[in-house]
Amino acid sequence: MTILFFLHRIGPYHDARFRALGERINLIAVETRPLSNEYPWDFEAKEKNYLAEKVLGGSKDKLREVVIELIKRYQPCSVITTGWADPEYHTVILVASKFRLPRIIVSDSRYEDEPRVFYKEWIKRLILKSYSAALVAGTMSRNYLIQLGFDSASIFAPWDVVDNQYFLSHNVEECSFEKRDFLCVSRFIAKKNLSSLIEAFYYYRREGGKRKLLLLGSGELENELRHQVEKLEITHYVTFKGFVQYDVLPKFLSKSFCLILPSITDQWGLVVNEAMASHIPVLVSNRCGCAIDIVRHGINGYVFDPFKVETITKSMMDMDNIGESTWNEMGRASADIIKQWDLDNFATGVIGAVERAIERGPLGPIKLVHNLLS
Repeated sequence: MTILFFLHRIGPYHDARFRALGERINLIAVETRPLSNEYPWDFEAKEKNYLAEKVLGGSKDKLREVVIELIKRYQPCSVITTGWADPEYHTVILVASKFRLPRIIVSDSRYEDEPRVFYKEWIKRLILKSYSAALVAGTMSRNYLIQLGFDSASIFAPWDVVDNQYFLSHNVEECSFEKRDFLCVSRFIAKKNLSSLIEAFYYYRREGGKRKLLLLGSGELENELRHQVEKLEITHYVTFKGFVQYDVLPKFLSKSFCLILPSITDQWGLVVNEAMASHIPVLVSNRCGCAIDIVRHGINGYVFDPFKVETITKSMMDMDNIGESTWNEMGRASADIIKQWDLDNFATGVIGAVERAIERGPLGPIKLVHNLLS
């Protein structure tokens, strides 16, 4: 079984997934945006058990030529695209349809991600008709595909997993319970809602909270967030550490009190997986896709409404009021829950999707959609 797997760029968590998948099939991962700096990873996959190809710029015609060459060279039984919106992926599925190859869509999109417009949803329905199977993040992304008319029996999961063992094995930082701080790992962009988090943390401290807040990440709002911290006079309690590379992240997670992710929209929230694999509780916005699947309110953390600052503050206070034994129980619960979202589950999901796609065969052409989007 050989597949071509198209994505923007291979990051450390993609590499972990692909290594697990590469143990079971012949995988060729194709980077369509290998120079992307959306995430400033200092990472290059080495000693892989899968092949990696790069598409370096060029026109649609050039991309089409590359995809044709890859299909002829590797003779895949199916192709996978990580999403449906990018013009590169439209080209991929058009070429794959000419070769009568079944296509698989990877999707973590949810209906709740943004306001939906009728004609765009209609176009998505048409695009999805060219896919024979799907791999989704979890419950909400599955529901959205079904809402768009996708065959429920052809949807598999999970997509959003990490190497749980990597975080567990690096969970060696010794830190006393009293000295552990709240941790947020995020890009500094509007949808991550960090301004509300900082405001909520201010109220947490005003109400007697003793812990500090550590922010890992970078982005366009950094100066604005730093100014907010200064204005609220909490600079002694909030630390900006910048973006940290993947090999350093476990150290911060392992000595944290809990992770907090306050996004007002987040298709999944992969850092929650990483925190849970590190045996710590999590505080997660109910607008994160992962909240419904891996966060058990009161068991391994708390879920809150990100639009209400007072609920973010309350979740921090509730967590801060638990004792060390309960905190340990919550950490163990996190680790137990996330076992069901691991690399082997991902590989099994992909193989299930490929087998289903082959069973259904290649579905209808998308010429009309391609012309509408060109």
